[in-house]
Amino acid sequence: MIVRNLQDIRKSDRNVKSKGWESARLLLKDDAMGFSFHVTTMYAGEELHMHYQNHLEAVLVLKGKGTIEDLGTGVTHQLAAGVMYALNAHDKHI
Repeated sequence: MIVRNLQDIRKSDRNVKSKGWESARLLLKDDAMGFSFHVTTMYAGEELHMHYQNHLEAVLVLKGKGTIEDLGTGVTHQLAAGVMYALNAHDKHI
């Protein structure tokens, strides 16, 4: 059984900060669960170009609002608390 506290993770090397975001990585590949689990904060006013080539991702917005643009289709979606999006085709996005 794996039990972790978010506040402890935020004080460890599993908390990663970069320009525009911060991510607390509660589960990673070395935990052998077959998936990872992160709590990520995107900073207001940032435009981040992202593309995950080696994994899929699902996101649930807990608070705040913003947009995500699918660079393959040009479609922009509104994001707010309670909205989920899944990058099920290694989608390039902003």
